[in-house]
Amino acid sequence: MKKTQMLIRNFVTEADRPSMIRLILLFAVFFVFQSGQMKAQGNFCYPCKDSTKQENIFFTCYQDYNPICTCDGQTLRNECFALNKFGYFICGYYSGICGSFDIDLNPSLINPIDNSIKIKAYMNSSGFMNINIFNSYGRIQFQGVFPMAQNYFTGPSLGQYNTISIDVSGWNQGVYLVEAFYQGERKVIKIMKTAEQF
Repeated sequence: MKKTQMLIRNFVTEADRPSMIRLILLFAVFFVFQSGQMKAQGNFCYPCKDSTKQENIFFTCYQDYNPICTCDGQTLRNECFALNKFGYFICGYYSGICGSFDIDLNPSLINPIDNSIKIKAYMNSSGFMNINIFNSYGRIQFQGVFPMAQNYFTGPSLGQYNTISIDVSGWNQGVYLVEAFYQGERKVIKIMKTAEQF
């Protein structure tokens, strides 16, 4: 009985070996093809984050705005943020913004000599954006609706951004939250007005 089972096992193993090799090669070719298409199509590898790398939000990155969209739907400022701050693999993001829009406000520290903040808006379509700004007590400091033109296109150039200028000359020093709504999506940026010039 044992000899029979051993013969059957050896027969099946020998017979299936070429099929198994072909199957492994097929999976390898498929994986390489998919990896080559990830950047262009917005597909991601899995896992898309390096589990051996700890997130380091204090890592110093340059502040240039060259947005990338990560596998979990976050728009980050540039590749340095993805690779060094949050530990994404290079196949875990692609160049571009996630969703319908993104806003940028840099620097987010407002000096007392500044009388306005300028919000840059990058849009995948034209429409109207709602802006709400809350003070540190949760009260609305500012509300407005702004017409936006489509200005973001896939590629190396961001194009000309929309600029929203808001007067802050009468605001007290402190922390404020800028909230933007567009086509059901929401983005939030924290800003601070200081009493001293930096």
